[in-house]
Amino acid sequence: MKESKKFKDNYNAFMASLISFPLNIPGTVYHACMQGRNNVIKVIKDTIKQRTIHGDFLDHLLDEIKKEETFLNEEIAIDMVFLLLFASYETTSSAITLAI
Repeated sequence: MKESKKFKDNYNAFMASLISFPLNIPGTVYHACMQGRNNVIKVIKDTIKQRTIHGDFLDHLLDEIKKEETFLNEEIAIDMVFLLLFASYETTSSAITLAI
């Protein structure tokens, strides 16, 4: 439960400051955004490392990474999980606003 609260807080920090001036200096909104993103990525990486065989999406993704003839690597898999989280959490209107 503690991990999920930490994950949620970091993700919310990322989302709250996503549209900000890209100045990565401690104390800026953008820096908080990047710190939140890095912490979410760390939680995703830790979850991937702790997974056991359950037959869910993440297991299939990990199996695909292990194949020799694949375009997937760990970084792409992490980005995919992050993008799925983003797409499932945010509304269409906010995603369109970010795109524009």
